[in-house]
Amino acid sequence: MDTGSTLTSIRANVAQLLELPIHNNTITNITYSNGTTQTSSSKATLIFQIDSITKTMATAYVVQHQEEALILGMDWMVNEDIILRPKTKTVIQQQTSQQQNNMDQQQQVIIKQILNKYPQLTEETTTQNIAAVPYKHIIDTGDHPPIVIRDYRRSPAEKAIIDELIQDMLEKNVIQPSNSPWQSQLVLIRKGATNQFRCCVDFRAINKVTRRDNFPLPNIMDLLDKLHGSKYFSTLDLRSGYWQLPMDPNSMCKTAFSANGNLYEFRCLPYGCTNGPASFQRCMHYILQGQQDCMVYLDDILLHTRGFQEHITRIDELLALLNKHNLRLSPKKCHFLQTEVRYLGFIITGDGINPDPTKVETIANWPIPKNSKDVSKFIGFCAFHHRFLYNLSATAAPLYKLLRKSSPFQWSKTEQDVR
Repeated sequence: MDTGSTLTSIRANVAQLLELPIHNNTITNITYSNGTTQTSSSKATLIFQIDSITKTMATAYVVQHQEEALILGMDWMVNEDIILRPKTKTVIQQQTSQQQNNMDQQQQVIIKQILNKYPQLTEETTTQNIAAVPYKHIIDTGDHPPIVIRDYRRSPAEKAIIDELIQDMLEKNVIQPSNSPWQSQLVLIRKGATNQFRCCVDFRAINKVTRRDNFPLPNIMDLLDKLHGSKYFSTLDLRSGYWQLPMDPNSMCKTAFSANGNLYEFRCLPYGCTNGPASFQRCMHYILQGQQDCMVYLDDILLHTRGFQEHITRIDELLALLNKHNLRLSPKKCHFLQTEVRYLGFIITGDGINPDPTKVETIANWPIPKNSKDVSKFIGFCAFHHRFLYNLSATAAPLYKLLRKSSPFQWSKTEQDVR
């Protein structure tokens, strides 16, 4: 840091080592205090931290030879409103809301530059992509004979919706016509409070005779414990994650379902298969194995780092890896370079982990249980957030009593006070 230097400059080999974005610039002559002169024809953009929180950006002239790796000159200090405190030997930045907005815009530019290197990751395609992995989903039913669950009568309105959804899945190569001896039932599921629907298949009968795949899902609390010390986060969401995993050709017939008098089968992993989560987790484990500071729970990926510049490098590496395996992201659900993110029902920041306010609201507004099964659901939901509920086992003791078969179900003021 040199208050006697009017310009910020960086040695070329350092800029290359840090993999900084470099762009051409008009030829500029730089004269140093010792009388030597350097010529620069390019600039590098460097984003770094002054302390554990404050981020700043410097645009440095790239030079071939200078003793210092980086000279932060007055141009940077003025642009970033840097304050030097010689007595305490500290550097601070006078942050304004406008500067923070500019930094957010700069971050967006950086992320856009990285995403532009891998255009197919976020491109909209007419057909469903299939991940390039040496693994396919298998439905192992042993020697069990084919199971047939007949479809039921539907209203004209339902048939019209099904025809539209089936045509869309056919065009995307998600499904194909089938002559399978197996048959399951199609179910229409409404998307939230909208008038849109999605096609699901009721695989419960087949799931009962399918041999279980015991590949473990990560323990969510173990994942959260790994975030200690991280300051920057990026969450990535795969677009139609399950559909990116291919089906084993010999198992496609077991995914067959009837729709408006026709029979179809899935070419990729459908939702509702008993081993679907295990298969998908195994696939993502294979793709992301060896990746530091990266965790995945099914199709939800979280990248976390301590440093800002390190985070940018890791985003590039992660996107390159996903691109290599022909995966697709949902841009609207991805969030990059954040200091606070929502992940698996929690709010994650550099200061710690807190429950998602919407989950807290759900607990506070939980309807009064009418039977022991309702009580069990409520306790299970609370137990998931036990780290934020002091002495839950003792506090909820009256509710646990209601789960005993020997205790009659009676909801009184005591239980209500606990809720």
